[in-house]
Amino acid sequence: MALATGNVLLRIVGVPFRGAYELVSFLGAVVTAFALGYTQKRKFNIVVDILSDTFPGGVKRVLDGIGYLVAMLFFGVISWVVLRWG
Repeated sequence: MALATGNVLLRIVGVPFRGAYELVSFLGAVVTAFALGYTQKRKFNIVVDILSDTFPGGVKRVLDGIGYLVAMLFFGVISWVVLRWG
């Protein structure tokens, strides 16, 4: 945030940081990746409580399993594509 704010202020003067846009983009991706991992580890996922609270425990476990499977497939495909690009 300090980098982006400093870049905006220095842009007014006419001497912005070189590579500030790339650094902010990269750091945003890093922060998001760490936040997702932390959230998953602590089981703080976003849940629609209105629906899930009405289901019995077995149904909740099945839905959690389906969600984990979909996430695993999604990140598996992403990993495979990144591996092919590399």
